[in-house]
Amino acid sequence: LQSGLPLFSNVKELYLNGNDFTILPACIQEFQFLTELYLEACENLHEIGWIPPNLEIFAVIDCTSLEELDLTLLPTWNKECCLLRKLLLCGCRNLEKLKGIPLNIEELIVESCNSLKDLDLTLPPSCTRQCRILSKLILDCCMDFEEIKGIPSIIGVFSARECSSLTSECR
Repeated sequence: LQSGLPLFSNVKELYLNGNDFTILPACIQEFQFLTELYLEACENLHEIGWIPPNLEIFAVIDCTSLEELDLTLLPTWNKECCLLRKLLLCGCRNLEKLKGIPLNIEELIVESCNSLKDLDLTLPPSCTRQCRILSKLILDCCMDFEEIKGIPSIIGVFSARECSSLTSECR
């Protein structure tokens, strides 16, 4: 995969399903045309340290070794080039931390991430003029999920089914 992946640098959609890498290959950040990236059943994936600059849809499904997704560290998710519209995290049962959700994301779907305890969607003080356009927030079947902060008032779809650990204040 390491040697062959650069051959696909002009693709728009990329499915890296069932691979055994522990870190998403660094060459992926050079994929200028890539708008959709799907990682499914990459059971050894521990770290996502970079993504392509023009990514619009990012799906991480059944990547059971992933414990943290820190989007604040990714250089492509800055104010100038944050194009991500949809983030899908499903079945990442060891995912404990999700930080730095981009300001202009439209859909955030987190399902069956049993180790995730909280989600902070509040805007930092420097971003108060920018409006979050999150229209769909799904947090289903996250058994240990306790708290959600900063849900936008204009959200169209919200679901937190079978999140039995949500605090009474959050409910």
